[in-house]
Amino acid sequence: MSLTDLQNMQPKMNHLLGLRKIDIEDIKENDHNIFEQRDIDELKENIKKDGLLKPLEVYQNGDHYILIGGHRRYNALLQLYMDDLIEPEINCIVYPKPDCENNELIQIIASNAQRNMSKAELVEITRILLKVLESEPDRKPKGMETRVWIGGYLGVCGKTAQEYINLARGKKKASKKERDTSFEYVETLLREKYSTKVKVTKNRLTLIYNGVDDLNRILEIMNCIEK
Repeated sequence: MSLTDLQNMQPKMNHLLGLRKIDIEDIKENDHNIFEQRDIDELKENIKKDGLLKPLEVYQNGDHYILIGGHRRYNALLQLYMDDLIEPEINCIVYPKPDCENNELIQIIASNAQRNMSKAELVEITRILLKVLESEPDRKPKGMETRVWIGGYLGVCGKTAQEYINLARGKKKASKKERDTSFEYVETLLREKYSTKVKVTKNRLTLIYNGVDDLNRILEIMNCIEK
């Protein structure tokens, strides 16, 4: 069975699913797509072996079609077509044209929900969703936390979504400052002198004692009380 035959399998199923064959030269990539186009060569080999298992997702815009989902598949198919390994007609699902940019962005994100995403992609998706909410707050159901709403698109829990929200907003976890080594040196001296736990920080000196007798012992060493 040829690669073209594999692409043309199950015409009855295609009809039931509402699939349409579209010339690949009439399909354009979406300028709003933010997903990385990686492992194209591997995908080409898979398509050569098994055919196009999942149709491209597009909408019509004048005399051509714009991708919503399947940019990696499109690029793999385009290379195969340029190498004369497949026919130009590609199985596509045609959706209505989005009526606004936010709907188009949401549709692209939803279409790619099943793919393995890099951390950079997840942060960028979060940034896009935050902008969508900023312009259209009513997209999020009343009473639902922003992190829960975004987590639904990312496929993660609210706590994890909050981490991506912080990154998207440029917030980072506060890193612990390196402790002044002079404090450690003073602590060592006092610990040896008073045989007790000592903590030295900026503007504060703390000595830990165990009971009244231990306190009196320390005070005697300090010459604060008479023996």
